[in-house]
Amino acid sequence: MGNDQQHGPAFWACGEATGQELWLGSSPAVLLGSIIGGYGKIGKSLAKLEGISWSEMLKQVRFAYACDLAKDFQGRALVTAREETGWSTLTESSENLDRIYADKAFVASNLGWSKNSVRLVIVHPIIAVDWEPPVEHRSLIVIDPRSEISLLRSMVRVGVLTNAGRLDARSRVEHPYGM
Repeated sequence: MGNDQQHGPAFWACGEATGQELWLGSSPAVLLGSIIGGYGKIGKSLAKLEGISWSEMLKQVRFAYACDLAKDFQGRALVTAREETGWSTLTESSENLDRIYADKAFVASNLGWSKNSVRLVIVHPIIAVDWEPPVEHRSLIVIDPRSEISLLRSMVRVGVLTNAGRLDARSRVEHPYGM
């Protein structure tokens, strides 16, 4: 009915986190606000009360969600490995076990991870540290909560979303209806 340029792009996501439904939002923040409890309700006045910037508060909430997500999907990866390959803690090195069971809120080791190992899920730190993530592959997933877009992309990589993207011609992902 009107000029499409008057409206911003529509963003979408679907998968486990959305109950396999297609969710639309006017921004990545709106989508995350639907997925992460309370994310969309964080106001700038609350951030001022806490003594930090609004963007920093949102980043901390994304980080906490990413840590919970990493812990959950690390557990799922271990169950899958046990069921599909007979993986056991008895055959894994103590160094690998330390990395697998490490608290996801701590800065992870950036050493490589064997492509034939059980899947390792780590979280990119949000604090300013000299940390470069190891190269990702099928057995290593890095969840990056530093921005809303990077968190949505990480959610696709870990499998909590089957896909996510933007509904316009410039989108680099598939249209949810294959258009």
